[in-house]
Amino acid sequence: MDPAGIFILEPTSGLHLEYLAEGAANIIYKPLNPPESPTTEADLRFIPDGSTQTPPPTDLQPLMIDPRLDGKLIRLRKDLSTVLPVRTSWDHFQNVVSPLFLDSQLVSQTLFKISPLVIKDLNVELRQMESHGQRPSKRNGTYLAEDESYGSLVSDMSSNESSVSLEFKPKWLVQSPSAPSESKRCRTCALQAMRLAARKDDHGAEDGRSGFCPLRLASSDRPQVVVAVDQILASPKLLAFRDERLKELIVDWILNASLLQRLKQLQVELDPVGTLEAGLATQDILTAMTLRDCTLFLRVRACLFLICQGLGLTPVDADSAFWGK
Repeated sequence: MDPAGIFILEPTSGLHLEYLAEGAANIIYKPLNPPESPTTEADLRFIPDGSTQTPPPTDLQPLMIDPRLDGKLIRLRKDLSTVLPVRTSWDHFQNVVSPLFLDSQLVSQTLFKISPLVIKDLNVELRQMESHGQRPSKRNGTYLAEDESYGSLVSDMSSNESSVSLEFKPKWLVQSPSAPSESKRCRTCALQAMRLAARKDDHGAEDGRSGFCPLRLASSDRPQVVVAVDQILASPKLLAFRDERLKELIVDWILNASLLQRLKQLQVELDPVGTLEAGLATQDILTAMTLRDCTLFLRVRACLFLICQGLGLTPVDADSAFWGK
């Protein structure tokens, strides 16, 4: 059975997709309930069998969001040569990545079919957003792939009234096998230092931005992990986590949960010699690069101080694996 047969998104589905966020490869939308007052199109779809007239709006049952979309976000890919088709990415996730982890450690992904007409309409909206300055300028000019037949439903890990969510990319949790033996920095820290030097103003002052060291994060040494977590929480986007109790909870999770150590172990096993030595198109290298560019989601339920975890993983092709950070 085609797994995409469970859901088909068409113009007549009655859903409104609200632009939520975007990255280099995908745009995330939130499915919303249709308006409570049915449109003419919706009225026509509710005509009882054998009737020749449209019932009054007061007699119509309001359209409701499909229950399969409850707690989900919609991810659609951009029209870029470095981004794999959704079906290919989904197959890789199901057959290669998913077996490496426990189900509880992964953000669920469900394939669905989407009409090209829906994608065309969304691209019109993106252009309108650009004209009104409502889209990040660095994303302008890149749109959804109108020849794509699939999208993916992913669990919504964003903050809500009962929890706050933290997300970050753990990156390379072990030193790159391609690094020189005398290296003083890990790959991520070297990249950060290079960017920081480029951002110095004319007087030689730094702009104050910094990142965390992935090697500290995965060190299993509490003082080192605390430093890494402090650096992660220094992001302006994470104001909700500037609480000592929550910080300690995150540190405890990192030290005791198995997810980061599993991620670290897999990065070593799948790429023991480095991308400069191995073939870039090999399955192991592509998977290793996927695991170096995944996003870790932590949801803290404030009332209980419990953490839910999940990895957001998107397979990459050879080009984006090599050039991806």
